[in-house]
Amino acid sequence: MSDKFFYQTTYTLDKAYYRECFEQSSKARADLKDYYKAIGLSAVGGLLVIFTDVNPYAAWFLFVLGVIEALSVRFKKPWWVTRQMLSRAANHNVQLTIDKHGFTTTLMGEKQHIGWHDIQQLCQTEKGWLLHTSKGKHYISQLVLSDDACGYLNKKSAALSNKAH
Repeated sequence: MSDKFFYQTTYTLDKAYYRECFEQSSKARADLKDYYKAIGLSAVGGLLVIFTDVNPYAAWFLFVLGVIEALSVRFKKPWWVTRQMLSRAANHNVQLTIDKHGFTTTLMGEKQHIGWHDIQQLCQTEKGWLLHTSKGKHYISQLVLSDDACGYLNKKSAALSNKAH
């Protein structure tokens, strides 16, 4: 594998990019376990309203908080995309560099580097690449990558898989 690989591109963190990022990096459906916190908050709030003399505002607050939590689980994708669009990074350009050291992104003057040694798993998805690190998952869309960059990531992915075994 060539250590002289260098790829650099710029892309925008727009709504379409965030949607793709969510679709490719999160699990498809919510199950009952995802609703436990919402059920717990609503149940505690409801029980406090019905059976105690606690300030009703606090009890209703817990109940409504549980309902909002349930809505955030049910509408997870639009909720997440909206939060990203409200962030200061939204609609700004990101400069991505892939080289022998790993991935470097520059956004609004701030650099973030993920070294190859930090990547535990590199998975190709239907529309891009997921980088699994100890700090979480990171997504890069194939739309911003050249064929050479995709080929390099395929080689790195195979090398990481062989290293894990």
